[in-house]
Amino acid sequence: MKSLDYKILRDLGRVSTVGIMLFVCTVIGYIIGNFLDKVFHTQPYLMIIFVTLGVIAGFLELWQVAKKVSGGD
Repeated sequence: MKSLDYKILRDLGRVSTVGIMLFVCTVIGYIIGNFLDKVFHTQPYLMIIFVTLGVIAGFLELWQVAKKVSGGD
């Protein structure tokens, strides 16, 4: 295989993880927020904050992957 083929396969691998990362970051934010809400009895405020932080983290990861794939790295 040519060098270009390896680059395409590497980029496909990076892009294929974006959906998983968005989901995982959001779920981790939900779990942490839900746990802290139960500990501090602040339902649903901390869960909302941490889910929002998880979504932001997922989109930051999306941005980094897009920069790497587009050659901005």
